[in-house]
Amino acid sequence: MRRTIVRLLLAAAVASLAACTPRNSLGTGSTACIKAIPVAAAEVHHKGKPEGVRTVRAASLANRIPEVAPLGRQDVCLVAFSDDFQPGDVTHAKVQRAGRYALVCVDTYQRVVVSYVVDRLPLRFRHQV
Repeated sequence: MRRTIVRLLLAAAVASLAACTPRNSLGTGSTACIKAIPVAAAEVHHKGKPEGVRTVRAASLANRIPEVAPLGRQDVCLVAFSDDFQPGDVTHAKVQRAGRYALVCVDTYQRVVVSYVVDRLPLRFRHQV
């Protein structure tokens, strides 16, 4: 009986210490995209409110966004901003137009692949910036 209590206390102490260790991750799939946020903000000239960030496999976007097709299985970061965007507000926008949202696609080397100005976001953004 005494050994069982000692083992339980030891297990509780180990579990408690494990919870206190530092973490490098936010616990989300988009943690790697945190570095893409400043790149995307520069793309929209720091205009607009950040709506969210999302990690997506380039191959899954290739049908909708042909510019990411050469990236294959590489993950890309999509960063969304909301504002009243006008033509010229988004540097690398595929089509310069007015719209409510700017969507910026950034590769793993922190380069803008393509940007869009749209009236509706094509994907759900789970992680708020």
